[in-house]
Amino acid sequence: IDQWLFAPTWTRDDGRAATAHLHESWLVLAPDGPVGDAVARRVVAAGAAAILVAPGSSFQRHGASRFSVRPDAGEDLAAVVRDLRDAGATIAGAIHLWSTTSGHDTPGNGAELALSYHSLIGLAAALEPSPEAPVPVIVATTGAESVLDEQVQVPGHAMVRGPVLSLPSEVPGLRM
Repeated sequence: IDQWLFAPTWTRDDGRAATAHLHESWLVLAPDGPVGDAVARRVVAAGAAAILVAPGSSFQRHGASRFSVRPDAGEDLAAVVRDLRDAGATIAGAIHLWSTTSGHDTPGNGAELALSYHSLIGLAAALEPSPEAPVPVIVATTGAESVLDEQVQVPGHAMVRGPVLSLPSEVPGLRM
């Protein structure tokens, strides 16, 4: 029962980046723009191949390392993973940044549900992790938590909490 409850915590750091060592290919699910590009550069600098996956209106491949997918269509994410594996790539992990933009947070428009919730469920299924071959998924949000008693800025981004807490127990080998 002690593992059922949690409290979000934050730790200040001095801003110096730790040296990370990554391998194989990492999916970077990010809206088109500077944040996704910066994270992809850091993944490459750490030794892995970065595959950028942006939300779009259909599955499209834009070269060897860029895709766009429908966020609420798990089959699009599965197609990305299948294409990469067919080309000989091994997916070592994923970084989910689709809940870091305020461009889709209009209450009731459904976009935040697709970007923050359905996409994580589709990603977990597409990655096909197993206890023998675990896959880490890093999820980042903006405006989803109250810090210092201010109001939550983007309530739709808080929907990542459900999949982040439940998927690791439902999908063996998924690390969130």
